[in-house]
Amino acid sequence: MSRAVLPMAPKVPHSSASGGDVDRIITNSIRRRTNVGPLRQPTTRTRLSLACRVSRRRHHRRAIRKLQSLGLVIATVGAMLLIAGAPVADAMVSPLLPIAHISSAGLPQDLLIYDRHGTLLADIAQQGDHRIVVPLGSVAPLMLKATIAIEDRTFYRNDGLDFVAIARAAFDNLKSRRIVQGGSTITQQLAKQLFIGPHAPATFQRKMKEAILAMVLTNRYSKSAILETYLNTIYYSDQAYGVEAAAETYFHTSAASLTLAQASLLAGLPRAPTAYNPILHPQAAHQRQLEVLAAMVKERYVSATEARLAGAARLRMFAPANTVRAPHFVRYVLNILRQKFHVTPWTRRAVKVFTSLDVALQDQAEQAVQAQVLGPGRYYNFRDAALVSLDPHTGEIMAMV
Repeated sequence: MSRAVLPMAPKVPHSSASGGDVDRIITNSIRRRTNVGPLRQPTTRTRLSLACRVSRRRHHRRAIRKLQSLGLVIATVGAMLLIAGAPVADAMVSPLLPIAHISSAGLPQDLLIYDRHGTLLADIAQQGDHRIVVPLGSVAPLMLKATIAIEDRTFYRNDGLDFVAIARAAFDNLKSRRIVQGGSTITQQLAKQLFIGPHAPATFQRKMKEAILAMVLTNRYSKSAILETYLNTIYYSDQAYGVEAAAETYFHTSAASLTLAQASLLAGLPRAPTAYNPILHPQAAHQRQLEVLAAMVKERYVSATEARLAGAARLRMFAPANTVRAPHFVRYVLNILRQKFHVTPWTRRAVKVFTSLDVALQDQAEQAVQAQVLGPGRYYNFRDAALVSLDPHTGEIMAMV
């Protein structure tokens, strides 16, 4: 039990101090404790300043009491849910919080158009947002480890909530007198993205709903299903949703081919996608990458030497760009998709279109057209030209300029 310690008045030696000395010592002691100068009648300005300080202190005390109450309620309810277990929590909230089947395949995705050899011609998305869903087996193991190490190191052991992380976040919030940490697990983040909204305010009701939904998801779905949906849902900045879109946006590679250096950089983005954007804020992104690597070393996913080499590696980054190869042909394909199959980029379904075009022949056709425009075109005064190459046996379009 803690005891309050009252400040003691300074000891005064009775044998050597007169009555006036004692009064002077007591007066000086009071002045030191209250941090005021010589006693005088307070002015209007002094009273206003004192009133402002008192108001601020009351505001801070109220804020601390609210944070303490919030932490107490969350801890109490969390403990009850932990004791009851995820199945009991699921049964309690199912009538109130119906959860549809979670699946990465149901997420809105880009419309992808390829040539006959599988070379990407166009990645078309609504309003510039990009997402390409991939199964968990098509994500580099280092990316999985980096994500778990920095976002939720107890992911495979917890029931959707990490009470140690929640307690640590509550302590930091109380110490800072504001919300500086959330303590959310991967499952909580997924619940927020799918059922609450990524921009919902951090209210008590939202955090409790998020926690309960996380436990329900843990009870209903495997850790692999949760992690796969998370990696295909989370935002990585520059309109890249999901790890595959992020890998292609920044490194022009696939999620399956990510190196340790690349994976550790991407894994650090979801916490603050804009602040850690590697194109806009490379220094902040690198500092966050080092934090991810340190977390991976702590979890023994990689060695200290591997982390040091990855942190020192010079990554080749690409600014976001959505180039379209064979644009006239792509427009032709989009018209056919809309007219015959009622498929548009706004359908937002997982659509991959493999066409008859041959990229190698397309490049030759574009060079031939350019040579004609720059050569005879100047003499005959024409600036535009067109070319369509067909397979004489099947009638398939091989190139279109």
